[in-house]
Amino acid sequence: MAKWMIEPLVGIGPLKFGMLRDLVRAELGPDYQVFKKTPDSLNDSDAYDRISVHCYYDVQDRLDFIEIAYDSILSIEFKGVNFFDVTVPILLDHMKTAGHLGTISHDVHYFEDTGIAIYSPQSVKIEAVSAYSSERFSVFLALMQQVAERRRLRALKRQAGGGQPKNPFG
Repeated sequence: MAKWMIEPLVGIGPLKFGMLRDLVRAELGPDYQVFKKTPDSLNDSDAYDRISVHCYYDVQDRLDFIEIAYDSILSIEFKGVNFFDVTVPILLDHMKTAGHLGTISHDVHYFEDTGIAIYSPQSVKIEAVSAYSSERFSVFLALMQQVAERRRLRALKRQAGGGQPKNPFG
């Protein structure tokens, strides 16, 4: 099993953020499929199913997001811990001890200072590990703040009895 180390905001293993798509493909080989993560994705992504790795690119075709599923043949490690060999509580404790406090939103634990996210629907088994470039993570955090603000406004609306949110200033 190949061991890939996570370098916060730099990359995972041989994949470094900012690499051109052609260089990523040269590194990982020709066995990939092109897909769009969502209909609104700005660029195509590459799926390397043999190793359970998805690579995402910005509009200049530079790598800015890596996602690796639990069934990968790779060992994904950060500060001596293989993410797929531990449970979420153990990983959270390890990250906290290492000084990386995370937040959770919709089954995903985010460690903002590292650009690392883990997906765990039941908060026990880690289903996927993701790493972001600093640029992608900044955009992502801004989007998360917008989502949080929309939720806050909906909660205020519900609190006010379904009408428009009340103006707290009168």
